Amino acid sequence: MENYHNSSEKSNVFKYAMLATKISQTINQIDMNKKVDESGYAIIKRGTELLTRILEGSCLIEKKTITGVKPSQEGLFVYGHALSAFEKLKLSMKDINSLLYKYREEIISLSAKEELSKDQLNELKRFFTELGNLFYEDLQQEIFKEPKKQSLNFCYK
Repeated sequence: MENYHNSSEKSNVFKYAMLATKISQTINQIDMNKKVDESGYAIIKRGTELLTRILEGSCLIEKKTITGVKPSQEGLFVYGHALSAFEKLKLSMKDINSLLYKYREEIISLSAKEELSKDQLNELKRFFTELGNLFYEDLQQEIFKEPKKQSLNFCYK
């Protein structure tokens, strides 16, 4: 996957991995009719921001305009992971923007405590779970790529 050259990039990968996982877990709580507190709904709201960021990357690549979305470099990074998630989930790549926009609208509804169908919840949960897994895979690969620091033994005469 990616090779991160600085701690800021690694920090973003970790942040996105944690966020996607928390979103998936919270959607699962909602799906199982468990009580979700305000912090859970705040996590869902951050899912709106993540999907907006993904759409920003899509706009940059596909040179399309989406209302309320400005192309961004960071969006490009997360968009690549979203494409990989779509691929792993065997979702249609034909109109990815429409599906991402639909996901964002559904997350906005969830954050407003509106109900979604079981199918909608499962689709969102699968997407965010896979997205989180891809970010975690990047982190794992990066951990094993880093060179081991060796102590240098100098001999002085």
